[in-house]
Order: sequence, then structure tokens, then C-alpha cells
Amino acid sequence: ENGADGGNQLPSALEEALADATDKATAEAARLAHAFGTSESAEEAESDVDGLQPSTTASDQGESDAVEGSAVSTAAGDQADSTLAAAAILTQTLSVRKILQLYRVYSAKRLLEAAADFRFLRAQDMGEVCPLISQGIPDGELPFLVLFISHRWETAVDPDPEGQQVNAVRDLLNEVARLVTALFTEPDAGAAEAARPCLLTQGVLQAAFVIHSIFVEMLGVEAVTPDAVLSRIAVWYDFSSMPQLPRSPDEEREFQTGLLHLNALAGADCVRVIGLRTRGDDYESRGWCVAEATAARRKKTGSTFGLTLPMDELGGEATALAATFDEQKLAPLHAAWRSAQTPVDTAPLVLYKLFCALTLNPFHESFGFGRF
Repeated sequence: ENGADGGNQLPSALEEALADATDKATAEAARLAHAFGTSESAEEAESDVDGLQPSTTASDQGESDAVEGSAVSTAAGDQADSTLAAAAILTQTLSVRKILQLYRVYSAKRLLEAAADFRFLRAQDMGEVCPLISQGIPDGELPFLVLFISHRWETAVDPDPEGQQVNAVRDLLNEVARLVTALFTEPDAGAAEAARPCLLTQGVLQAAFVIHSIFVEMLGVEAVTPDAVLSRIAVWYDFSSMPQLPRSPDEEREFQTGLLHLNALAGADCVRVIGLRTRGDDYESRGWCVAEATAARRKKTGSTFGLTLPMDELGGEATALAATFDEQKLAPLHAAWRSAQTPVDTAPLVLYKLFCALTLNPFHESFGFGRF
């Protein structure tokens, strides 16, 4: 629907898609509640609700209380309240701890440490190839952020047979590591520019987006190193994070439970959606891709918690962003970021301010999902 002359139609198209998807998802939630909800114990039902984190406004708190009350009634066997509770999951957000209970996720650090020819595997086939983050991880070591990888499946049985997607994700994580190093390394006083990469580059911009998302938490780490930061980032990829066919009965239950929470996952406060794209692809006509991109938009604030990662243009100039820089007069701030005269104790703040400016609506309209 958003061709070469689509202009700014994509956000409204996504909103329409969300409304339709929500109706269908609510019906699916009712079906799943009927199929699985009545067999849950009271402890399981209450545990499921405990993982849902309500928003901070008073009205949201009231809605959350209503959801919790519905879930308790579900445990008592009220089927009507069961349906309501299941549907309410679609509009709630998840804690990191709950995400680890529902899904199998990678550690970004371990993903980078895997062999060069590593490929995303079925969830059931992971084994020790690339250990996942344990559900029992201590609170002090929980991930700050989960990167939700939104992507097309290249074949019906393997979404990434050539490894383009996993390599793009690893390239992004390498740029995160490079930016962390640049942020906390004192520049050479004799150099014209510090070793700080240009943000007008595909891959670097998205890495800055990741760092911006965990900036405050990152500064609380005792020693801010690439390994320390990457160890607090998780990666969710559907093929590896949810059991694939053929599934055992237990795996089927895990899959259906994860499916029910997908909307809450993509819209969670601790999650950022990264859309893997190539120019001219059919991402915008894929139902799951559109739903995931839409879930990344925060309806109450109008902001977007997701970005496109163009796999075939990594390392190239972000041309759409360059125009935004000119419109918002951000060139001086970007020059300060790259200057060797900007000391290491100031550089993180400059980057933070720069990206805060970039996250204004004009930026997302020109560089969000569906844009390059």
C-alpha cells in the first residue's frame, strides 16, 4: 500500500492494520483461553498475571487491576472472565523476567562469540551451540533490553537459509560494541576527530538507537565495556525463541502460550523492535511483519520503539537521515560528537542529546519502518 509515492501513508496504514489484527487476535485469545485456560491451576494463572507490568498512569492502573481480577476469576473457573483476561494480555507489557519464562532468547554477547558460520536454529535444536539466557538468572544480571527481530521468512521451513539475517544482527551488535568503546575511550588530543563513528551510516545509527535505549542503565554498570553491555542485551528471534514444527505436546503448549503474548512482547517497555529489510522487499505486505511493526508504536505517546535495519545497505550512507539532520540543524551537535575536542566524560551526553533530538516525529517519519 505504501509504494514510491506513498508519502506518510504508512503510519495510518499500520494503525488500520493494528485495529484489524487486534480484532482477530482477541478472537484468537478467546479460543486459546478456552483451549488452555481452563486446565491451568490457580498458581499458574496468578503467575501469568504477575508477569504483566501495568502502565504508570492512574487510568492504566485501574485497567490493570481489572485484568488481575479477571485472571483470578479465571482460576476459579469463570470462563467469561478467562476470555477477558486472555484478551487483556494483548494490551499489556511484559517484564524481562516474564519474557525469559515465556521465550528462549539469546545473549547478544554469546551470539557474537558464536562461530562465524553460525545460523539461527530451531528452538528445539539449539542445545549447547549458542547457550540461551537462563530463566534462573539473578536479578542483578537480567538483560536491560530485548531486541525483537522482525523479519520475513525466506522459506517455509527456514527463515534465513543463507545467513543474511543472522549476519545483519551480528553486524548491529558489533556496531554496538564499537560505539561503547568510542564512548568511553579518551580521544587522541592531536587528532581532528575522535574515533567516534558517523551516525549518518546504516548500522551505526541503529547501534546508537540500542545504546540510547539503555543509556541510564548502562551508566550504572560498574565497568562499562562492550562485553558488559552486550551481556545485558537479549535477542528474540521467532525461529529460535519459540518451538517449531514438529512439536511435542509440551512444546505445543509453550508455543501457544508464547503466541498469545506476542503482542505484549513486541510492545513491552524493555523491548525494541528491529525490522530486517532489503530495498524493494515485501515486508509491508507480510501480515506478521506489519503487526510487529505496529506493536512497536506506542499509541499513547505516538513514539516508535523500533527501527529498520537495511541488511543490503549496512555501512552505507543513511540518505534519509542526512536530510533530517539538515532540517533539524543537528550538524553542529553531530560535529561535537565526532570532535576530538569533546572529552570522554562529555561524549555520552552529547550522543544522548543528539539521539533524543533524532527521535522526534520527523525522524521516524523519514527513517522508521518502511523507510530508508
